[in-house]
Amino acid sequence: MLERRRGAIINVASTAASQPLPHMSVDGATKAYVLSFSRALWHETRGTGVDVVAICPGATATGSSPPPATTPRWARAARPKAWSTAP
Repeated sequence: MLERRRGAIINVASTAASQPLPHMSVDGATKAYVLSFSRALWHETRGTGVDVVAICPGATATGSSPPPATTPRWARAARPKAWSTAP
């Protein structure tokens, strides 16, 4: 990508990176790593034509997750902060 001076790297993190929940510490920590790595890589590749983004989806209802009614109100209401594009 660097040789071609174009490309995109898309990493999938989670809102758990900045909104950790009880009993989900490992998930939150690994998502925080993905987010931090993506931010660092974004800075390293600025101006090269390679774009780096991290997608941070919120909670998804699955068989392994608690029903939404048991999620604390503060966790449901929290919103992730956008990355700053300022140098």
